[in-house]
Amino acid sequence: MNAIRNIIAKRKYAKDAKVLERPALSRLSSVSRHLLEEAQSQARALDDNHVGTEHIMLAIYTLGGRAATKALESLGVTRELFAAQLFEEPGSSPSGSIPLTPRSRMIVALAGAEATRLGSEPVEPEHILLGVIRESQRWEAAGISGPHHLRDAAEAAGTTLTAIEQKLIREKGSDNGQVA
Repeated sequence: MNAIRNIIAKRKYAKDAKVLERPALSRLSSVSRHLLEEAQSQARALDDNHVGTEHIMLAIYTLGGRAATKALESLGVTRELFAAQLFEEPGSSPSGSIPLTPRSRMIVALAGAEATRLGSEPVEPEHILLGVIRESQRWEAAGISGPHHLRDAAEAAGTTLTAIEQKLIREKGSDNGQVA
């Protein structure tokens, strides 16, 4: 019976993520669109058939120089440390577009909510990182097992998701005089 509930819950989550993601997609800045394209490239390079949280995070690092990357690296959560948390199971990446997982769709939706909460119309990479943090916190609060790559990398660096969030908001504010 638990298996059936689990399947139903996953289907509902996937449906909710797809619906919630739509408004945020239309608000992505050009840099955020590039970030999602880079996440797709990361998935292809790892021979994966989906764009997951790990690919989004690798894309954030690839962009570099932004408040998101600066906040992570200043707390010791480097690309190398993050990559060390990945347990890749090679798949077969399709040619063409690689789809976002339901969790990645939810991250985009949460990024849109973070942009709105922080008074920003476009959804920037920093909001996407906040979306990753929010989704990880939601999964943990719900007791959902599964990959928590960013949390694991933060712990390995001796920090927390909350510390990354606070540092990110400070970094973003110092970049342009406003909060994310």
